[in-house]
Amino acid sequence: MNKHPNKMKKQITYWLIMTIMVMAQKTFSQASEKREKDGAGKKIEHLRNEFYKEKLNLNEEQQKQFNPVFQEHHQKMKTYRKEIKTIQAGCKNAQTENALKGQIEKQEQLKKKLAEEEAQFQNQCISLIGVEKTALLIGLDDEFRKEMKKRIQERKKEKNKVKKQQP
Repeated sequence: MNKHPNKMKKQITYWLIMTIMVMAQKTFSQASEKREKDGAGKKIEHLRNEFYKEKLNLNEEQQKQFNPVFQEHHQKMKTYRKEIKTIQAGCKNAQTENALKGQIEKQEQLKKKLAEEEAQFQNQCISLIGVEKTALLIGLDDEFRKEMKKRIQERKKEKNKVKKQQP
């Protein structure tokens, strides 16, 4: 029936190898992107630590005590916010009124946990760095974000200048 079984085997082998190569390339590129993001995350974390150290005027001992507590708090807050966003998306997709009500209740509970975590963190900070520095801490994250946004915009302007100057 089939006059060229070897030719067909070669084609199947070729397509199989090509598929494996494409999949491997995607896997490695995703791993590379993750490493880049992790590197950027560590850089931002370092910049945030330095920013807080400077703004709060922390000495080395205070910095050593503050950083682990802050990192843990920052991770918890990030997780709670991510969960809240997921629930908000779930509200849009809720099929029944009861499902929607359940999503709203979950969101309320997470917002309470978020507020409790913030209060607990501030109490820890009072004992670690004092009341005055804890008071300064309250708006510092927003200030850090603004500073990073400003730096990014300045970099973009510089890159655009360089591109315009090149013939």
